[in-house]
Amino acid sequence: MANRFTVTLRIVVLFGLVLLPLLPADLAAQATLDFRRVEVRWPEVDLVFVTRCNDTVAFPADKADVHVLDNGVPRAVTALRTVGDETVATISGQCPNGGANRVQLAVTLACGTTAASSLTYSPPYDPMAFRTLRIVPGGDILPAGRQGRIPVRLLDAAGGPNMKQYTVRIAIDTTIARPIGVSAPAGTLLEANPPSYSAAPLREITFDFPAPGRANDTGLLFYIDVDVPWRADSACTQLQLLPRGGVEDGMNCTRLAFENVTLCAKPPAPRLVCDGGAGPDTLRWNAAAGTYYPDPYIFKPVLRNVGTDEARTPVFRLQWNPDDLVLRPGFRDTVVGRPSRVPPGATCDAEWRFDVPEKAASSHVTRVTAVVEYPGGETVICARDVVLLRDPFAVLGCSAQAASVAWNDVLNRYVPMPLPLTVAVQNTGDATTDTVFVEALLPDGLAFARGDAAVKTLTPAVLSPFSGGNAEWNLTHGRTEEEKSYEVIIRCWTSAIPATECRATVTIPAAAPGPFAYTLTASGATMFCEGDSVILDGGDSFVSWLWSTGDTVRTLSVTTSGLYWCEVRDAAGRTGRSDTIAVTVWPLPSAPSITRDGDVLRATGAASLRRQWYRDGWPMAGETTDTLRLFDTGSYTLHVFSEQDCESVSKPFDVTVLAVGDVGAATFLLRSWPEPTAGQITIEAVIPPGRHVTLRLTDILGRGELLYDGVPAGGRIVLPLSLSGRAAGIWLLTLSGAGERITRRITRL
Repeated sequence: MANRFTVTLRIVVLFGLVLLPLLPADLAAQATLDFRRVEVRWPEVDLVFVTRCNDTVAFPADKADVHVLDNGVPRAVTALRTVGDETVATISGQCPNGGANRVQLAVTLACGTTAASSLTYSPPYDPMAFRTLRIVPGGDILPAGRQGRIPVRLLDAAGGPNMKQYTVRIAIDTTIARPIGVSAPAGTLLEANPPSYSAAPLREITFDFPAPGRANDTGLLFYIDVDVPWRADSACTQLQLLPRGGVEDGMNCTRLAFENVTLCAKPPAPRLVCDGGAGPDTLRWNAAAGTYYPDPYIFKPVLRNVGTDEARTPVFRLQWNPDDLVLRPGFRDTVVGRPSRVPPGATCDAEWRFDVPEKAASSHVTRVTAVVEYPGGETVICARDVVLLRDPFAVLGCSAQAASVAWNDVLNRYVPMPLPLTVAVQNTGDATTDTVFVEALLPDGLAFARGDAAVKTLTPAVLSPFSGGNAEWNLTHGRTEEEKSYEVIIRCWTSAIPATECRATVTIPAAAPGPFAYTLTASGATMFCEGDSVILDGGDSFVSWLWSTGDTVRTLSVTTSGLYWCEVRDAAGRTGRSDTIAVTVWPLPSAPSITRDGDVLRATGAASLRRQWYRDGWPMAGETTDTLRLFDTGSYTLHVFSEQDCESVSKPFDVTVLAVGDVGAATFLLRSWPEPTAGQITIEAVIPPGRHVTLRLTDILGRGELLYDGVPAGGRIVLPLSLSGRAAGIWLLTLSGAGERITRRITRL
């Protein structure tokens, strides 16, 4: 279409500029065009000109009279207006890339001739109009002697999708890391359109950037898989993604910016680092107890292996000031870490406990250090500065107790219930507390009585040195036929004192045996079509059964809708009741009736149902309406299905003779199967004999492919077609010829 328009426009221009001036004045009026200027108003461009007929200003009558070529490409005029003697034609602007554009203008006037002219303009460069898509390889360390995976990410995904295909070349030192493939697994931008590449060693990656219709917040494009040869030392190479061809598309305002990355191959090695947990950094003197708090002081450094190989036998050597900290008996200054083998990502530790003599000064600072060595690794130092304070402070301690519970057969319940849980809190420090709070943390199975809360204020709320208070909760528990034991954690704290914990054990004895519940089993689905059944099993551990239907058998065959349950008794005389099973039986649809109208079978009673025609007991592909055109003799039936897929079948209709006569144009038939399809389909077309027809396949963008062009023998086309490699979505089959046209939709999964 564009080429035809260009040729026509050029003929018009030549005719207007060359031939018309040669004609006598009395044969044609003279049209002139004064192309004055181009005004860029991104994203639009105004073409300003003056047209005359025989020196009299004349205006084009319609937008269709103004023809524009922009850099040789036909452009549509979107608006046309006049200002004084000037005409302003508006076209949509090209990408503002700062380049020079040549616009050619031809105008047809009512006086019967066409005038033409041209100008050159340059739109200002506007970097904000470009969508910048940056690809950055991620990851910088590769394990020598193993395979690695390098992610390639789209860092700036705000530009939106771009349908242009780019070819990218990978440059890398293959002695350090040899590419062996690319992949786009689930969750990557190219999942729907994986990149392709040449045979190993990898040379090129070709991909659509990014794949249309795929959203991904992480910006992960694809992976480059590499094989890293073994080496005893470390070596690095630069991974480069180099475009093959242009990376800027001015028409689409799209530009790709590539960034390189340095990749280093390193042999596996362990590496331990301090991971915290060394102990408290402040100890307070408790005058009431005559010790620093907490007592003892525990120093427990934890190390984590952040390397790529196992760390073996880490040795911890303790360094401390024995005048400040006295190592307790049983602890040595040098120990092997626990565990002695530390895989990558795992931790190890060592522990020491100290008594702390009273210091005259406050505050007093001392340091304790663990020096850790292990084969093949660096020496690690974990140190802690400990501050010793003599300021008065409060210390909270607690104890909790739950009441004993027994089962009462007469009352048929636990006594007492709710059961009381009490906690006693003591201040063993040498300062008065502020408000003390307590909280009970219940395990599953125990619950607070109605109106009770987990967090309470101690009574009294404030404790002076050597005083105490208490709190109480009421707990509940359901009936159980086996003894249960629970541990309840009690926490007590103030705004200035860290929480202290104590525990109480709650024991719930077994209750007397009572009616039990059990679960029925079903032999199959409990929702089915009329004519089927399900077997409900009352269980084999009982001596008698009584169903909700009144039956006294162990198994019950159910063919109707309803709610079903069973009461049983076991050999010990205990009774039980099952759960309730709901059975739903769907009715069958009415069987349709078939009549014949010429070479068409028509079904009644099946209009609102899903249908499938059968011939000689075999389903006919694509025949799912209530009419069927006959092409072969045989025994025909119509199967109909309800919403629940329950099936009824018509009586067989035998066809032994087909009608004889010409097939009219209205009898064009086009069908395909299966629908939808995963890739392979069969197309069948029936047309009047001797007709010339074409068969085309078209996508939703209107891009077509000719499948058949000719006169089919016998008026019938049977064509297998593979949709492999074509995009998923809707495709259209079009059969046309002799003024007739039939279209059928194909769904590609």
